[in-house]
Amino acid sequence: MYFKVISLNLIHSKFNPPKYYVILRMIVMKEVYLNWHKQLREEIEIISKVKWKKLGRTPRIVVISGMGGSGIVGDYVQVLANRRSDIPVFVTKDFKLPVWISDEDLVITISYSGNTRETIMCYKEALKAKAQVVVISSNGVLEKYAKEDNIPFIPVVKGLVPRASLPSMLTACLYTLEKFGIPLTDRGELEEAIDILRDGICEEEISEVAGKIVNKLPVIVALTDYAPLAWRFKNELNENSKIPVKVEVLPEWAHNDIVGWEKPYNVENYVALLLEPKIHANELELKILDFAKKYFREIGIETIEIPLYGKSLLTQLLYGSLYAGLLSVILARERNLDPLTTISITKYKEYISKHIGV
Repeated sequence: MYFKVISLNLIHSKFNPPKYYVILRMIVMKEVYLNWHKQLREEIEIISKVKWKKLGRTPRIVVISGMGGSGIVGDYVQVLANRRSDIPVFVTKDFKLPVWISDEDLVITISYSGNTRETIMCYKEALKAKAQVVVISSNGVLEKYAKEDNIPFIPVVKGLVPRASLPSMLTACLYTLEKFGIPLTDRGELEEAIDILRDGICEEEISEVAGKIVNKLPVIVALTDYAPLAWRFKNELNENSKIPVKVEVLPEWAHNDIVGWEKPYNVENYVALLLEPKIHANELELKILDFAKKYFREIGIETIEIPLYGKSLLTQLLYGSLYAGLLSVILARERNLDPLTTISITKYKEYISKHIGV
């Protein structure tokens, strides 16, 4: 059995000096990331046992609803669909759906906890629009509603925090789309992803990168197909490391943001992380990425290349996500911060619960 974040309930600050409390939680969080290959394998086993109550036709449009660590799943699926499907995939990270949702469409609601209020509201809107609906969750209110409304429910690996359950939720979502006649990956790519996640990443290499980020604002630079991964890097560094992060997406960056770098306040305050795919980026994309790399270095910003390994886009996204998770936890350690605690998110959820009923 591998580490899950639920184990952290046994590590309470009042029983440990704060320094050791943070270290213990960091160690367990890091182990969760390092065991992503097992999490992916476990999710494959879970979905193999799912029995669909009903299955509709292939939809006109797919809308994926989710927030935070659950919402990023939709972003990953969207870029995969852009390459392999003639059915559009939209992502909504809000408490409302687009007005054009109809009974010809599929709405996949993803909430790891099952209690995300914005996603619950989208679930209710989808039912009113008579769309086909699927719920992906570990438990919570959405599981309860799905059972009451006779809606397909796809369970994910339990005992995690949403941002650490990416492999499980992504696999569940890809499985759902395949069931609706929209295959975006195959078993071979999933096996490749498992293998590359099992191999892991050199911690010494990541620690060196973390050391260069301390006391700086990271700028994540990525090609359009890898924009969701850039956002994932940002989100992980936001939540685990407690720092703000900027994202630049190429080639759009070269039509607006690039001018903002002509007169920055202080180039020493920034460090650029370039997400560099080793396979699949075409020659033009590589030239654009090379231009950005040279540009940042010419203006005096330290630039670090983050290699993305894997033959498929799916594997590259998961490898990069593992890198982001480990980097953010190691940076939290450098700053002596608990990577699990998200005080501001809790504050928001307490506030919004007064305005959105479930």
